[in-house]
Amino acid sequence: MYKCWMLLLQSAFLLITFPRAHAADDKGVSKPANKIVELTPEQASLHLLEGAMAQLAASPAILRVHTCYQAALGYSRISNTKETAVLMQCFTQSLGIEDKDLAAKTSLQLRIMDALYFLDANAAQELLPMAEVKAKANIQARILQKVVNEKRYDEALAQITRDSYAADFPYKAAVTLMQNFPKDRSQDFRLVFTAALQSYRLEDPAIDPKLEDMATLIVRFWRDLPPQLVMAAIEEVLDHAKKDLKNTSAPSITIGTGLGEAQFSTAYQYRLFELTPIIRELDAAKAESIERENPALSNVIRDYPQGLQSLEPTYRGTTLRAGESPKFTITYRLRPMNGTAEAGSKDLQLNALSRQSAEILQKTANDPRAALSKAMELPDIGIEETLRSVRADALARMATNAPSPDVASQAITSLVDVAEKYPPLSKAMYLLIASRIYLGIKDKAAATALIQKAADVAGKLYALDDNHDAPNHAFKFDWPSAVVWRACVVLQNRIDTDAATALLGTIKDPEIRANVQVVLAGERLGVALPANIVRQQFGDGPGSVQDFPIIH
Repeated sequence: MYKCWMLLLQSAFLLITFPRAHAADDKGVSKPANKIVELTPEQASLHLLEGAMAQLAASPAILRVHTCYQAALGYSRISNTKETAVLMQCFTQSLGIEDKDLAAKTSLQLRIMDALYFLDANAAQELLPMAEVKAKANIQARILQKVVNEKRYDEALAQITRDSYAADFPYKAAVTLMQNFPKDRSQDFRLVFTAALQSYRLEDPAIDPKLEDMATLIVRFWRDLPPQLVMAAIEEVLDHAKKDLKNTSAPSITIGTGLGEAQFSTAYQYRLFELTPIIRELDAAKAESIERENPALSNVIRDYPQGLQSLEPTYRGTTLRAGESPKFTITYRLRPMNGTAEAGSKDLQLNALSRQSAEILQKTANDPRAALSKAMELPDIGIEETLRSVRADALARMATNAPSPDVASQAITSLVDVAEKYPPLSKAMYLLIASRIYLGIKDKAAATALIQKAADVAGKLYALDDNHDAPNHAFKFDWPSAVVWRACVVLQNRIDTDAATALLGTIKDPEIRANVQVVLAGERLGVALPANIVRQQFGDGPGSVQDFPIIH
């Protein structure tokens, strides 16, 4: 079966019988002759998509659905009708995902339903009763947003009232509705806010702050609501945030806009930043007490006295003005497992080394040999956590921007030499970076050789991932071996499409091979490359999540 699959992959032709052409056998009997018809690139890519989905027919539902969704993205480049049909197939298959994978099931359904609603709203609504709660809430919010945009206020109000009995409240639609309510509907205005608060009380306290949530609803509309209702809502938000303070793995938060940024160690500190300026207006004594108990907050409030609205003025109760657009972002950073002090010290070291690396690179043009020597002296810190090396990054930039071919060649050679000594994932990544540099200088043979080396690393990683006695329990398509193979095939496709197809055929695991095959087909059809996330979960430890770039 494996050999048949290889032959199918490596062929770019279909064998078709045409009755008009004949050939005689030894007995003089005329037989139809086989005519070889070359596939167009588009047909060949579709052939890859169909083959990959067929390969996973007997695989666990979570693998089939993940690949099915990626395939749907490929079909989106060809036919909306086909994409719609495949998305509906993906959703049907998602119903078979096991309960232990509920988070992944919900995430996949969210993406599937979102794409389907864009193509065929009626089809998405037909599937809605079978969707998981969050996926269902996302589509319901989009439906509500459409109703609000069409000024069907009574219908929107009825849906929001229903939504108050469940978590996942449609805050964005509620904002639009409250901003557009006629002034004679002040009672309905308060009803929407109260419905949001009732839903918020059902929400998991561990849910991180979002761009639109209960707190931003308060920030936007507190001046138009009764003070007692506002303070009750503020207390509810702060109580939620306090409950999550014991969660030592909760991320820190950085918010930023075009006007500046602010950092917070906990979600509770961020909530205080959002809401203390409002508390000051409604209960000055309480605000003073909060600032005394949280001295770090006072410094941030001094810089941004109106809290969130100082950084993002569009968080208000009126609609956006012409030419106005929010630039607000929230970034979450996971807490390091080895302690804040040690991690902070390492961050300072890395920052200092990055500056040193930049200074070395500036001197490359004047004295390339000295710069190369200095780059080789840079230490490798934090490579296990980030996969990145300051030394290797400096060599890669030096090779890319070298003043002469000789300097570029020396830098690439040094980069490959240091990569050989790195842990497997970092080794594979820098081999692929070096390969891409070779491709940039038109040395395709050297580029291909390094991709093969990286693919060999993937094979060794697979032996660890698939170890029967101590396997990697993370999602299979996020295994280190899978992400390296994926990156290898995509980069090889930039060099030689036939060689990429051949490399695909060397992937040992048929399920990983099918997934990479879909990514390759998507790349050829012009689909954006997926995130290449590495997950490792060996034994009972916390596991790790890292980013492995697809270099192309």
